Amino acid sequence: MTPANVQDRNGGRLLFAALGERLPLLAKVFADRAYRGPQFQHALAKLRPLLQIEIITCSEQSKGFVVLPKRWRGERTLAWLNRCRRLAEDFENRLR
Repeated sequence: MTPANVQDRNGGRLLFAALGERLPLLAKVFADRAYRGPQFQHALAKLRPLLQIEIITCSEQSKGFVVLPKRWRGERTLAWLNRCRRLAEDFENRLR
């Protein structure tokens, strides 16, 4: 987790710097539009030269809500995790 004043691209660099040794078999990353740009691409190429990144975007012609490819996997996983009472902040109470 990063503070609110850290952009996603900068936080992504910190994340891959920390996870570089823990996930040596990671080959491909799917990311949203917040991670586009040459700064993130160059930083990732320095940290993990063999890692491929695919930016998932919606088409410019589409209007309204559009399901983005491969994004539903992340959304589904977060929904499953939010069903767990111990991971949800809404259920935490103090005894006093």
